Amino acid sequence: MATKTDNFTTLQSGKRRRRISLASLEDDETLMLIKSVARYAGQTAISEAKVLKLALTYLRGHEVVKCHPDGKIEVIGNVKPVDPNLKFAKGTVLHAKKIR
Repeated sequence: MATKTDNFTTLQSGKRRRRISLASLEDDETLMLIKSVARYAGQTAISEAKVLKLALTYLRGHEVVKCHPDGKIEVIGNVKPVDPNLKFAKGTVLHAKKIR
């Protein structure tokens, strides 16, 4: 079992790992790099889908929308708004349902 002290976690093997909270990454250059790479990957995927004449599925407001290569836009389903301040207890299991 791992023990936690300050900013480190000691594993059973005796190795120490630095604990990093997601909050500490908000202003970090690493987070900016991750956002930049994710943005580039998303833009590239969209461009490739358009070139290959594939339908794009995305979220527009609270609607799941499919945009076909011929310009037709189809609303597939709706997503319920979620409270951004929602807290989960440790060990809570989340279940996702298919839209169709």
